[in-house]
Amino acid sequence: MQKETQSLKSLSHSYNVNINKLYYLSSRKKYSKNKIKKTVFEEKYGKGDHAINYYNYFLPRFINKKNNFKQLKDQFFTDYQLSNILNPLIIEVIWEKIMNIYLKVS
Repeated sequence: MQKETQSLKSLSHSYNVNINKLYYLSSRKKYSKNKIKKTVFEEKYGKGDHAINYYNYFLPRFINKKNNFKQLKDQFFTDYQLSNILNPLIIEVIWEKIMNIYLKVS
């Protein structure tokens, strides 16, 4: 697994979020690091139910044979940590659902 990002700058580069937006959230609104990570997660995967959004984001990418499976897997098991809502048990359930569909399609 990848090392968890430590700074706002690395978050902005990793998830293609405007660094000024993250600095604004951290200074003006007194957001904690966890709230900023959640904001980045919701910007990439959508607001609402994090588990459903995460599933809906990754399922088509795994089914599409053009995507690199190893990179997607690394991203899948790393990005959930931004949510602060998703935990390893929920991620395993989502992974099993995706892999069942992936194996049926293959």
